[in-house]
Amino acid sequence: MMSQPNLSTPNDSKLRIEISAKTLSKLLGSEQFCCTDIRCLDPSSKKQLWHLLLQNCACTGV
Repeated sequence: MMSQPNLSTPNDSKLRIEISAKTLSKLLGSEQFCCTDIRCLDPSSKKQLWHLLLQNCACTGV
C-alpha cells in the first residue's frame, strides 16, 4: 500500500475550480459556504451566482 504524500498548502493559497450550479446551490443552502468566499471570473458566472443567491434567499425567507 502506497502512502499519501503530505500536501499541505498555505491557508491563503487560492484554487481555481469549477463547480456545478446545483452543487453550489446545495452548499449555499446548507450554510456551509458563503457567497463572499466566491469571486466570479466572468460576467456569465456572476449572473448565475446572483440568481442562485436570490433563489436561496427566497427559499430560506431571508
